[in-house]
Amino acid sequence: MECKSCGAQIDENASQCPYCNAAVARATGGTYQGGTGPSAGPGPIAGSPGPTPATSAASNRVLVGILAIVLGGLGVHKFILGYQKAGIIMVCVTIFTPMFLHGYGAGAMWVVGIIEGIMYLMKSDQDFYNTYVAHKKEWF
Repeated sequence: MECKSCGAQIDENASQCPYCNAAVARATGGTYQGGTGPSAGPGPIAGSPGPTPATSAASNRVLVGILAIVLGGLGVHKFILGYQKAGIIMVCVTIFTPMFLHGYGAGAMWVVGIIEGIMYLMKSDQDFYNTYVAHKKEWF
């Protein structure tokens, strides 16, 4: 199922989007949860802003950016964003390539970390959230 607020793919049984914390509107048992109409729950207050990305990744954009610059070759920033596969790739390349490629792979991973850290820090919170949390863009 797709979240109407941020467009992320979410579980069918979720009552709230795990990415943007928006309430999930869906039909169940003849009643409609959310939306408008007599059976709808309370809606947003007039003039109030819509849902904001309240995930830990979006609120920690600066932390993730700094960790990417400082510890980029170890993939720490990937693990924080929930990209375990990408983080494991970065750790393995950093640890094992000095044995075979004289450290060129490890150096490349550090450069990737620095570039990604700068990219994270240059984005607004909303752009960071949309790109790396909602749409799960793992690399660059």
